[in-house]
Amino acid sequence: GGRLQRQVPAAHVAYQGEVQQILSEGPKKVFVGSLPDNITEMHLRAEFSKYGHVIDVYIKPNCEPGRQWAFVTFATPAQAQSAKDATDRVLTFPGSAGPCEVMLAKNQGKFGQAPIQSFGHTAPQAIHVAPQHIMPVAVQPPVGHVVHMPATLAQPPPPAAVPPPPETPPPAHLTPWRMYKTVAGLPYYHNSVTGVTQWDCPPELQATPAAGIRYSPY
Repeated sequence: GGRLQRQVPAAHVAYQGEVQQILSEGPKKVFVGSLPDNITEMHLRAEFSKYGHVIDVYIKPNCEPGRQWAFVTFATPAQAQSAKDATDRVLTFPGSAGPCEVMLAKNQGKFGQAPIQSFGHTAPQAIHVAPQHIMPVAVQPPVGHVVHMPATLAQPPPPAAVPPPPETPPPAHLTPWRMYKTVAGLPYYHNSVTGVTQWDCPPELQATPAAGIRYSPY
């Protein structure tokens, strides 16, 4: 007899694509528990349509008495969340012993192919972080690594205190220090080799008295 060759069917590839789509869209299916034994799809749609567009209802058949449950799938995750928040332990159907339990289904998708714990790991989510003002910190670069910061491209942020007025700087090729000015015109100093930014004028930029010139009345 011929041997069956194991191949990855196209349906499996499509299945994986569906899972990725479900994860990217977010959880849209809610689990509804503690339902009366005679619950119908019409009853579920009538109640849950108040919170959004219901696209699918699945009632578990052959449940034990008093343990009836169902899945309700909405068009968007926001509608599913809204329905959960509004009905969990609040909504009571005729014939039930108490309010039903509503939560996001542990397995999303029409066939439960996307576990809810996968959400947030596979699907990209936009995270908004409030911008924070970060003061410059002196960082020693790795040995042999030279940081070049042209004054015309990216000036470093000024430190927080008020600097003294600068002295006459030496030629640029003699020192890695450069003097910049803030918007208010206050000078500050940045070392393009070490990455240090400070208000204080570094010794390399401070003018030294000319040697050999002495002033004496005698």
